[in-house]
Amino acid sequence: SATLLDALRAHAAEAHPDECVGLLFGHGERVTRAHPLPNASSAPRTRFFADPQTLLKALQEADGLGETLLGSYHSHPES
Repeated sequence: SATLLDALRAHAAEAHPDECVGLLFGHGERVTRAHPLPNASSAPRTRFFADPQTLLKALQEADGLGETLLGSYHSHPES
């Protein structure tokens, strides 16, 4: 949706000049929620890394909401 796309763009803008990273959750094949994650990379301008504990917490939260992990996203601010 346009709202989700706006949220992804806002996350990328907020993280700039570093890469942003996040998860996409939803039902069936429809993405209904973006979940931004902190970039824990030691080189965040060119790489991303989702902290395992933060990632697990996001997955458990989605499971409690009856959501399915449908994808992930990240930005390429240097290209």
